[in-house]
Amino acid sequence: MPLSPQVVFNEFERYLSKFTVATDDDIEDQFFDRKEIRKDASGSVPSGDMGRIRKAIKETVSAFANTNPEGGLLVVGISKEGVVVGIDHLSDNQRNSISRISDLLRNQSSTVRWHSCVDSDENENKVLLIYTPGTTDAICETTDSSAKAWQRAGAQNLLLSDRDRDRIRRDKQIYHFERRLAASFSIDDVNAALLGEVKNTWPDVSTFDRSDIELLREFGAIEDSTDGQMFTNAGLLFFASNPQRGLPSSHIRILRYESDHDDPDPGDPSLDKIFTGSIANQLLAVREYLQESGLIRVYHVRSDDGGFEERPELPFIAVDEAVVNAVAHRDYGLEWPIECIYFRDAFVVRSPGRLLQRSGTVPESFSLAERSLQSTPRNPTLLNWLKQSKDQRGQRFVRTLSVNHPGFPGGSIS
Repeated sequence: MPLSPQVVFNEFERYLSKFTVATDDDIEDQFFDRKEIRKDASGSVPSGDMGRIRKAIKETVSAFANTNPEGGLLVVGISKEGVVVGIDHLSDNQRNSISRISDLLRNQSSTVRWHSCVDSDENENKVLLIYTPGTTDAICETTDSSAKAWQRAGAQNLLLSDRDRDRIRRDKQIYHFERRLAASFSIDDVNAALLGEVKNTWPDVSTFDRSDIELLREFGAIEDSTDGQMFTNAGLLFFASNPQRGLPSSHIRILRYESDHDDPDPGDPSLDKIFTGSIANQLLAVREYLQESGLIRVYHVRSDDGGFEERPELPFIAVDEAVVNAVAHRDYGLEWPIECIYFRDAFVVRSPGRLLQRSGTVPESFSLAERSLQSTPRNPTLLNWLKQSKDQRGQRFVRTLSVNHPGFPGGSIS
C-alpha cells in the first residue's frame, strides 16, 4: 500500500528525507509534490513569482482533492535539488496569500501548518505543509466566475474539461447517473417481453395490480418532466428495446485476435461482433453465443470413470461472470463499449470507467492476492434489477461464486 499523505503530514519530521531527495522525479507522484519560492538578489520575492506559486498551489491542491480519495501532500519551501530553502523570506502578506487555501479554491478541506526544519549547522527554515483530503460531494475548483479544476495523473496536474467534470461527478456519485433523464418515453419503446417477465417473476411485483406505466414509474425507470414522460438512464438501459438511441455506446463487442494478449501488434481481429438491445438481452445473447459459437474451445478428455467428458479451455461460468460484472459496473457515460477480447492465451474483458472503491485509489494493475476489494457499485439500481432477473435457464444474472465452486477452482468472482 502507498504511504498515506496524512500520515506524512502528521509525522513530517520522520519523513523529511523523503522530500529532500535530489530530483523531483524521486518525490513527485500521485500523492506528493514540492515547490520552491525563490528570492531575488534583494532577498525578496517579486509579485510575478508569487502569482506563479499561487497558481501551482491551486492546481496541485485541486488535483489532489479531485483525484485521490487519500488526498495529497504539498510541501512549499524545498528546491528541485532537495534543499530546504524555506519561506522565511516571504512577507506576512505573501505567506497569508499561499496559506489561505479557501481564498484560492472552493470545495476543499485542506489542513495547513508551518514546520520548522533544522539543518546540520543549526539553521532553522520553515516550510509550508498543505494536506488535502479527497473530496466526496463536489469538485474542488477555483473561486472565480470561470472556475477551473484539475486532476492528478502521476506528477502532473491536468486541467479538467467539461467531460472530465462529468466523469468525476459520476465516479464520486455527486449526481446519480442512473436517475438522470435520458430520452423521451413511449410505452412502444419498452421491451414488452422483458417487462412481462419482470411482472411475473420479480418478488413483490406479481401480487400488485398496476399499469405498466405506473410500475415503471415506481421502479424509477421513467419520470415526469416539463417535456413529458422521460426514461431515466437506468430505465432506458434496462427496459427499452433500443437503449442505444440515447446511449449509443451501451453495447457489448466481442473480438478475437490470432495473437497473445501482450502482443504489441495483434493485427486485425478475425472476429468482430456487436450485441445491442437492453442490457438483459445483451447478456442473454452473449451468454448463448459464448456457449454455442465455438469461440471458447471445448475439449473431450477422459474422465475418471473411463469415459469422456467435455472440458472448455476456460470455465464458462467465470467468463460469464466477468461479462455480467462489466455490464453491471461500467461507466455508461463514457463513449466506448464493453469489449470482450479472445486472445490465444487469455480472455480479456474491458469495462469503461475506473474501478470504484469506498476508500483508496486503485492502481492501474494489481493482483487480488495482494489487494482486497470492497463491493462499491457504480450502478446500484441496475445491479439490483439484474439480481432479480433470470436468464432462459432460470439462473440469476448476478450471483456470487464460492471459492470451491467446481466451475472456477481457486478463486471467486462476485
